[in-house]
Amino acid sequence: MYTSEGHISAKITEIIIAEPRFAKGPNDFDICLKCERESDPNQVDWWRGEVSDNYGTGNFATQKQKEITLANLRKIGFEGDDLTTLEDQLIGKVIPITVKAREYEGKTYYDIKYIGGGAATPKALAGGAMKAKMAAMFGGKADQSGTSSAPKTSLKAKSPF
Repeated sequence: MYTSEGHISAKITEIIIAEPRFAKGPNDFDICLKCERESDPNQVDWWRGEVSDNYGTGNFATQKQKEITLANLRKIGFEGDDLTTLEDQLIGKVIPITVKAREYEGKTYYDIKYIGGGAATPKALAGGAMKAKMAAMFGGKADQSGTSSAPKTSLKAKSPF
């Protein structure tokens, strides 16, 4: 069990295919990764990925759970579609995980929420593109060198949102 929230490094020490926690279909199952905190091997928990034809929720509402789970596994280095190679590919691998707190019956528990760095990794804009977009949003214009004649505007300025 983890003792705090955060983005941490964990080593995969065991992988099992298990009965599904939520899915009810006759062929549904979960892929479970036992993740040991790299800096403290006493902090261990399981991540579960559902393999079913059920659709996800929120940003994943157009994807089936099996697609979501495979995408998460690929983020941490799994290649191909042959699940019998999971152990060979992933046991001993150190991966980024995100641990989140949840409250239940007056107690705080820390669960693995994401593997592979979270739901989405931001992609930075190149300097010229960033300046051009900021000039468009805040006034002024970007010249050919990528610099902007936009007025000096703090991102902490009044936001319309």
